[in-house]
This record gives sequence, structure tokens and C-alpha cells, in this order.
Amino acid sequence: MITKVVIRDVERSPLHYLSDVSGLPAGKTIEFKPGPNVIVGRNGSGKTTLLKLIERYLLVGTQECEPRKIRELFDNFRDIPFFDGIDVYGDYRYNVFRMAHSHEMTEGEDWLKSVENFGATFQQKHASTGEGVNIAFGLLLRKIFSPEVSLKFPIEDRYLKHEEYAPYIEYVKSHRVDCEKEITILVDEPDRNLDIENAESILNILSFHKEQTQMIAVVHNPLLICSLSKCPDVNIIELTDGYVESVRKKVHKLVGTDEKA
Repeated sequence: MITKVVIRDVERSPLHYLSDVSGLPAGKTIEFKPGPNVIVGRNGSGKTTLLKLIERYLLVGTQECEPRKIRELFDNFRDIPFFDGIDVYGDYRYNVFRMAHSHEMTEGEDWLKSVENFGATFQQKHASTGEGVNIAFGLLLRKIFSPEVSLKFPIEDRYLKHEEYAPYIEYVKSHRVDCEKEITILVDEPDRNLDIENAESILNILSFHKEQTQMIAVVHNPLLICSLSKCPDVNIIELTDGYVESVRKKVHKLVGTDEKA
């Protein structure tokens, strides 16, 4: 589980463009809770950037990489401590997972390795956006809870023995906190181009706290934002001040309903 991200110095970040992101200035603290966390804000406010920061610090997507690629990831860490500007706090006990959209799932030749991969890729290529999102969610959940997948964060058994990873290991030690035992799932724009039925399906996924599951999702759809902001289990994170209230007013104005309804 991730508890908070603190932006201390945008120039000492693994993302060189962080200084151009309006919603993540130096001094910004973003706090996460167990269960669903929904990030909202104007375009360019840093919603996807925030997910990318978490990915980088929690080694999302690198757990199965060969040692050479892992070394490349930390080369700059030894020479220029660019990680120092961002504090990502969490339990660091479990892997963090990310939902992949269809264009990511069809890259490379992994789809040729098994009948299951081929079927999933074929479905993605021939599915509408809404169907693709639901397929991607299903594949992700099956992966997470598959007996072949380790939920354990790889720092202890994979990197602890390698001296070159010492700066990262020290970083983990200084940013690890005791918190809820929850697996974190990162979801970027699951509401992209959805019709009303598929949007409702995403609402059902994001609107309540599933046991031992923390979800951090970037959402754009105004109707979803209005609905999710009323759900007691959902932690709304605004990267643009007053964004939810602004969305509510515009939605009610467009549909011609009373704001209090």
C-alpha cells in the first residue's frame, strides 16, 4: 500500500519534465488511503505523472527484467541522486500492479507464448474501448491472484545481495511505513471513451473498498467524478484546487438539474 507522495524538489526527480507539471509543485503532499483513491484535475495537472512516479519508485514492470536492465534503471541513482527530490512512502512489502491498456498488451511477441495470451490479445484487438477496459481489468485481477504470481516486493530476495543497489535499498528502508496490508493497483484513465453501460461498470469497480486492495486511478469522465465524489469509500485527490465542485456545477448546468439534487 502507498500512504503518501511528497514532492520536495522537482529538479531531483526521475521524470525530467516534472518542473512543467502544474499540479505537482515542490512542497506538494499527496496522501492515499486504503481502498479506492481517485485522482482528478485539469489536463496537464500531473495525474498520469503521479502514477508514473509511483511506478518508478515501486519498480512496477521491472520485477521480471534481466539484471542488466535493472542496473540501467539505477545507473543515475549512483551518479546523480535524482531520486532524492521525491518521497514515496508505503509498506514496500508487496508488488504494485498496473492495468495495461490494449495497445500496451499487444506490444512485442508475448501474445504468441500461450493460447491464453493469444486469446486475450485477439479479444483486445477486436474489442471496443469499453469492452477492452473490462477485459484488461479481468486479466489484471486474474494475474494478481494467480498462484504463479508473487505478491512479494522483490527488494529482499532479488536486490539485497547486490552492492550496486545499495542507494535504492537505503531509500526503501527510510520510506517504509507500517500500514494496512493491501496490494496496490494503478489504473490510468479506465473511463477512456466509454459508453454509459461501461462507465457504470467502472463506477462499480471504483466505488467501494475491496478487501486488501488499494486502487489508485486517474479519472476524467465528469459523470463518474460526480458519482465517485459522493461515495464514502472513495478518497478523491484533486490536483486542481476545487476541481470536483467545478465539475459538479458544469454537469448540473449542462443537464439542467438542480445542483443539490
